[in-house]
Amino acid sequence: MPIVKISTGPFHTFHSLPFGTYGDPLVRDCGVYGELLKVFFGLVASFSCVETAACIYSDVCDEYIPTGVDKTHRECSMIDLTEGFDEYWAHGLSATRRKICRRNRGEIIIRPLDNEGEVDRFYGIYLEESSKWGGVHPYPIDLFRELYRRRGGGVVIWGAFRGGRLLGGHVDMYFGKMAQAWQAGMSEESYEYGAGVLLVVAAVEEACRRGIRFFNLGSSGGNEGLLYFKRSMGGREHRYKIVSREKKWLSWARKK
Repeated sequence: MPIVKISTGPFHTFHSLPFGTYGDPLVRDCGVYGELLKVFFGLVASFSCVETAACIYSDVCDEYIPTGVDKTHRECSMIDLTEGFDEYWAHGLSATRRKICRRNRGEIIIRPLDNEGEVDRFYGIYLEESSKWGGVHPYPIDLFRELYRRRGGGVVIWGAFRGGRLLGGHVDMYFGKMAQAWQAGMSEESYEYGAGVLLVVAAVEEACRRGIRFFNLGSSGGNEGLLYFKRSMGGREHRYKIVSREKKWLSWARKK
């Protein structure tokens, strides 16, 4: 079961995993699943651990989640690719998005970034846009460079080019039965040419080539504009659980 320790002064929390990444126990047997969660949530009994939390995506072993833990839900948008790309193009994409693709395909070239200089240019676009988002952003440039170096292992950093100029990009992960959209960075000019639409379509097409059944567009955080965009790209809401246990005094302090 993958966990991350996050320290704040003398105290720490354990997350499996933080920042919305799914942290289900990696097991074949539900009994073992339950035992792992029981041990994990028991870690909060130590003096310095104030909270344990897990992002649980699967519903397979729900009955093995220990009693006495708090449960909340978050949403993500999933594209079902079980019928292949042609079905996605015909019925997953909205008519407006298909029209954008047809109109701009000749002018906008979508391809993986092929050198670190292009990665750095993409990072500059991401850095400018992510400054408005807050939270954990911006991630450091070394992380993007390392992901690029590991691109053969299931990571693709896509770029949208017009006349050789990079307008924006997408970082997507391809593993197992699900592809995951991770980060995007789009320039103002990119919106004029529907580059974001073309990037998602290219990423989905690649997922279909790899035999992946679902493409996860991630959470929208309640942003109606993002939700609308993801629905128009074929995304349908899937809810997953955040399961946690915290010190009683921390619960009291938060209520105050």
